[in-house]
Amino acid sequence: MANDYMSKHPGVKITVTGGDSGVGINSVRSGQVAIGTSSRNLTSSEADGLSQYIMERMPLL
Repeated sequence: MANDYMSKHPGVKITVTGGDSGVGINSVRSGQVAIGTSSRNLTSSEADGLSQYIMERMPLL
């Protein structure tokens, strides 16, 4: 998906990496990434200063 999107939008760079929910949350917190994923809701301490958007509750395969 990322490669297809980037081929159609040459000025866009998308990097996809794996990890658990903590990796996604901590990567956003540290400024390493603009968007992180999590399979769970943020805790109150994790949510401080972040915006959470629930996009999909079903697994993507």
